[in-house]
Amino acid sequence: MGLLDNFIKSIFIVMLIKPSIISINFKLAIFTVLVIGCFFSCKKEEGIKEGSRLKTVLHFTGSTIDSFIYDNQQRLIGIKTFGGFSNYENSIEYNAQGKLAKVVISYRGIDAYQSDYIYNGAGQIIRRIFTTPGFVDGSAYAYDSQGRLIADTTYNQQTGDKINYLSYTYNNQGNIIEEEYTDFLVPQNNRKTSFKFDSNPSPYKFDGNLLYYIRGGGSQKLNKNNYTEMKPSWSTARTIQYEYQKNGLPTKITTPLPNDTKDLVMLEYW
Repeated sequence: MGLLDNFIKSIFIVMLIKPSIISINFKLAIFTVLVIGCFFSCKKEEGIKEGSRLKTVLHFTGSTIDSFIYDNQQRLIGIKTFGGFSNYENSIEYNAQGKLAKVVISYRGIDAYQSDYIYNGAGQIIRRIFTTPGFVDGSAYAYDSQGRLIADTTYNQQTGDKINYLSYTYNNQGNIIEEEYTDFLVPQNNRKTSFKFDSNPSPYKFDGNLLYYIRGGGSQKLNKNNYTEMKPSWSTARTIQYEYQKNGLPTKITTPLPNDTKDLVMLEYW
């Protein structure tokens, strides 16, 4: 990593740790520097190294950094999230067959809760069970004949009652073209979202659907490509813009948000 990269991340971290010492105008100026700096940094690295496994993801809107940690077998063993009140870590463990077995979530170094995973005879995860006392929500998964995840049900582990339900419809390229959400507790929250895609590889689609099972919903973690348009049933379509490195993986993602704002995400790879 070059000096520019270190400078950018140092400023970003200062903004996260000591927001009170920085004026609003200075924050806006620094944010502009960060965006420009990250852009040229990513462009510069294109000619040097093109990794394919996520290293860091900077969420400018939420002011957080996700760092991805791997073992010597290149397996994902940890995700650290830093920024504001989002200082937590996912510690990931595998069973003897090399499959996802357990995830421990810790906040500021203190273990908060743990989830274990149950498989069917085909080697597919069918349940995510939280073993921490007092944490009652669990997840159940269903698949189609091609082994693609088509249903994700959140339920109460104590009563078995369904809380919400996500269903996914795929196209022939293996991307989710429609996501339907059903809220059993608050039906007015029910919604559908449709998507369109580019032809470039998704940065989140590695080790199967690992990130989805570790961090929960978000259909982008299941797609082979990146969605370029999302159309919620309750709103107008949004066009997502990307900048890519030469191997096709995105380095910058810009998503329109309500009130004429934008969500900016920068990605770096090993």
